Amino acid sequence: MEVLAIGSTELVKTSDVAELVSTQPQSVFMDTMLAQVAQLNGNLVEANSIVDRVAMGESIPSHEIMIAMEKARLELNMAVQVRNKLLDVYQEITKMQI
Repeated sequence: MEVLAIGSTELVKTSDVAELVSTQPQSVFMDTMLAQVAQLNGNLVEANSIVDRVAMGESIPSHEIMIAMEKARLELNMAVQVRNKLLDVYQEITKMQI
């Protein structure tokens, strides 16, 4: 049985998100959402970086690894819940009769 290597995940760079925010006029809501997505992405990149460094043999205390991974997991779960609530609101609005 042949085992294939998993390729590294390409995450969006925080500077790319900031560039998107600065090039288009947005509402306050959209600015807030993009800032939170940029923060989430930064935490995911940081956790991924720590895991990569450990995989390469760097000595990093296990509590730092767990804190970074748990922080990224919690923020991702919260972002998914916010997305779900926004979709629920959108669906309720589309059901309204004018």
